[in-house]
Amino acid sequence: MVNAKTHFLMALMIIATGILFTSMFPDVSFTGRTLGVYGVVKKVGTISISPNVVTNGQTVTITVNPGSLGVYRDIKFCRTNGLCIDKITNWCLGNYKCFEQKRVKYIIPTSWDKTGNFVVKVYDYYKQDYIATPFELREISGPAAEVPRFLTGPIG
Repeated sequence: MVNAKTHFLMALMIIATGILFTSMFPDVSFTGRTLGVYGVVKKVGTISISPNVVTNGQTVTITVNPGSLGVYRDIKFCRTNGLCIDKITNWCLGNYKCFEQKRVKYIIPTSWDKTGNFVVKVYDYYKQDYIATPFELREISGPAAEVPRFLTGPIG
């Protein structure tokens, strides 16, 4: 015969097993779909830049999709050797953590005098590291490099 004490002990064992399992496997997420209960699925965020081949003075679009624990508010622009040369702050409404997808426009400064490979990155709190995407800065050459001194068009 099953009494209240047995039910209490069984419930306690189930809770203890769940706590032990989640501490042993922190990256495993349960949505509870089989029980009809939905929980938070933990995930790493993403960052992208478009276009990914750019020139000085060009406007790019950076898209940040924060992970389930959010990202830090600074978007950094770094050389592939790790030296960061610029950053965007205050692109989201949080004090220091951002949780919503955002698209940010950014003009590649003309002061970036070295061409080559760069990364745009943001710190992801779930990953506990930066998420990054590469882009290439190319020198303007040929006719596109010539900046007109004035615009011409039809008169009158």
